[in-house]
Amino acid sequence: MTEDTQQDKPSLEDELATIKGDVARLRDDIASLADALKQVAGNYNDSAKDRAREKVAQAKAQVDEQIDRVMAGGRDAMEGVESRISERPIASLLTAATFGFILAKLLDIGGRR
Repeated sequence: MTEDTQQDKPSLEDELATIKGDVARLRDDIASLADALKQVAGNYNDSAKDRAREKVAQAKAQVDEQIDRVMAGGRDAMEGVESRISERPIASLLTAATFGFILAKLLDIGGRR
């Protein structure tokens, strides 16, 4: 009976070989999982970069649009000032001289001491 029992049970070397095989498969599975994780992380990173670039492009477009609006408003204001000056050159000259005189007096107050 002891001979039959020993033949039915796998030997220690067989069990050790089985365990080594299982460990090798486990290593391969872990390596495959690590590669898959790297790929997913890389894809996520690329996706985040793409989203950030898209947001920057949108912000730049909005800023460019606002700059164009401000520039157009500034041109309109300058044209309005030019037309008023050309319509009334003497009044514009007197107004500028008056503002210059007042500003000079305000700045001169601190200098007389």
